[in-house]
Amino acid sequence: MDLFELVDLSTLAQADIPPAAATLARSLAEAAVRAEVEQLLDYVENDVITLDGSGHGVLLLPELPVHTVSAVEVDGTALEETGWQLRRAGVLVRPGGWIWPYGVPVTVTYTHGYQVPPPAARAVALAVALRLVQNPGRLSAATIGAVNLSYGAAAAAGAELLEAERRQLDGLRAGER
Repeated sequence: MDLFELVDLSTLAQADIPPAAATLARSLAEAAVRAEVEQLLDYVENDVITLDGSGHGVLLLPELPVHTVSAVEVDGTALEETGWQLRRAGVLVRPGGWIWPYGVPVTVTYTHGYQVPPPAARAVALAVALRLVQNPGRLSAATIGAVNLSYGAAAAAGAELLEAERRQLDGLRAGER
């Protein structure tokens, strides 16, 4: 899933941006956002993952938000639906004092992610992409003849996220559970 459409970038820049430059800027910006939140963000139905058992009654599913869990297996043996509960923030619990055996493979089939890009991820990706197309050399200042231009530190950040952008993404991190 693209976090924004290329036309959004041109509209924000108030300029025509060559498609190759816009596509590259979007790709770099989206990669920066996904790396920051440590999430794919894409909507994925029936994703199958294998985790190591925690030795506790709780497992954290890596991708959020979790919509459904349709199957759970422990070391290849399917659990009945009463053998696990999905709680908020992708927490998979073994009820009745049972644990996820330490180091034993737990295979989970679940649906997760966003069907529409989260507004914070979209906004940050657009801001990063705009910086990349407006200042591809990551200049903070330039002198052309007698004219001195100052772009500021933010313009020189390129695909690196600014602290304010990181704060915008706080609610999307899996580690924020």
